[in-house]
Amino acid sequence: MTVDELKSMRKGHFVVMKTGCYPMKTRLKLFFKWVIKFEEAYVIEEQAERKVLYADRAELDAEILKKFPQEGRLLSLRTMKRWLKNVRLRREK
Repeated sequence: MTVDELKSMRKGHFVVMKTGCYPMKTRLKLFFKWVIKFEEAYVIEEQAERKVLYADRAELDAEILKKFPQEGRLLSLRTMKRWLKNVRLRREK
């Protein structure tokens, strides 16, 4: 089947592919028309609970300048270490 044929398939028509067989175009009823009922709603456990740490602009600027230094805007290593120490102390609070 071409892409255009796949796009223009009618509602309820599907391409069924099974291992060891050629794909076939068929018409399938929706599950609720087969009178299939579920006892409980299917719920997936949320897995997005993780600690998020945010960086402020000054911290991002310092990391960028450390990785890609530019003439005239170089920070001394001592100044950067002192600044990063203050940032880490603020995060822990």
